[in-house]
Amino acid sequence: MVQTIPYDLQQVICEMAIGPNGTDSFAFKAMRVSKVWAHFVCNVLYRNYIIGDYLQFVGFVKTVSSENCLLPYGIYIHSVDLTSVNRYGINMRAHKLIKHCPNLLSVTLGHPTSVKPSTILMMARHCKKLHSLQIGGLESHPFMLETNFSSLNSLKHVDINTTPLTSSSLNSLPLTLERIRLIKLESINDQDFSTFIKGREETLKSLAIIRCLRFKGNIVHILESLEHLEQLELVGENINDKTIEGLFDLPFTLKSLRLFDTQITEKTVSALAAGRLKVHYLDISNNSLLTDEIIKPLLLKRHL
Repeated sequence: MVQTIPYDLQQVICEMAIGPNGTDSFAFKAMRVSKVWAHFVCNVLYRNYIIGDYLQFVGFVKTVSSENCLLPYGIYIHSVDLTSVNRYGINMRAHKLIKHCPNLLSVTLGHPTSVKPSTILMMARHCKKLHSLQIGGLESHPFMLETNFSSLNSLKHVDINTTPLTSSSLNSLPLTLERIRLIKLESINDQDFSTFIKGREETLKSLAIIRCLRFKGNIVHILESLEHLEQLELVGENINDKTIEGLFDLPFTLKSLRLFDTQITEKTVSALAAGRLKVHYLDISNNSLLTDEIIKPLLLKRHL
């Protein structure tokens, strides 16, 4: 009687043979051993598939969406990055790709993206396991983007860049969100930010507000309830002494704080040196109103 090696052991052997990224030439030989081994190989090969150029993207979508394929290739895909093909009109194929990939954990649309709002809406409905989402500016879309992200219950990380997002769409992001980067969202104001924070006090660990010009209020009113915040990034000329007044009196400990290309002055640096806020890593570079002569003596007091 022929003894069969247990499937879990076969999988270990197969993955060791083809390498961690499936780049070893043995991968294609392993796929011909049996359907089980083909499954093992595809699980590695397609998990974080890298799209190099447009022709590769076209072939990739055709393979994944084919009705006559030997294996359901779409179920193996965990990560999709469309940045390298964004200069082409990719919406139709991106729509088809996402529709056939129910196990996606990470989607990067790039910036700017030619993916249309209808595809983003479809992704919000179907990608239930999505952990990380990056949305760039939408080409040829002059209107506000109205969508509902509330069904993405597994979403943890979001980057939104220049997308004309409505405040209701922003607030539809799940309360379980841990990290968010908001870049050049000119449609969002102080009240929208404040509303967004409510209900996320226990989960939000990283917040970046980058060149959001309508944000001009005091950041402390937004941050004071975020006791679990670990990373804070504020970028843009709308960030000044008044905007972050009181920030360094918060009894928090931040793993990192970045104040970049702002209008802060010596007053803010002095408040940092004297305040209760603890910071493990600080970046206050490229601030036109600060010089090394101002920064170094004050930060030495805090051993930063």
